[in-house]
Amino acid sequence: MSQAAAGAEAEAAVETGTVVGTATGVALVTGAGSGLGRAIAQALLGAGWQVGLLGRHAAPLEETAAGQSGALVVPTDVTDEAAVADAFAAVLAAFGRVDLLVNNAGSFGPAGEPDQVAVQQWRQ
Repeated sequence: MSQAAAGAEAEAAVETGTVVGTATGVALVTGAGSGLGRAIAQALLGAGWQVGLLGRHAAPLEETAAGQSGALVVPTDVTDEAAVADAFAAVLAAFGRVDLLVNNAGSFGPAGEPDQVAVQQWRQ
């Protein structure tokens, strides 16, 4: 699916209330610097949500925010548990709560059966 199609789909889901009702709230989106994460974050921001934008690099997150009110850029490596805790703390400090988590960040990991992949490899 193209980024434009993903964005249109995410926007339609927000507008029709299939994301979390029609009320606005506070969302935290991982992988918000590109692709589907960016499309979801922008759709939520466009619908009036306050959104914590998480990703490894600040510049793409700033592009996602594009000056929209309600966007909080929080550069975060989600493979680092302490960094994730700090990111949640930053969003809670800014907005007071989290109503929706879009756990979109990811990378291609090792191939293999679950019992054959080392825990450290899985966490990465």
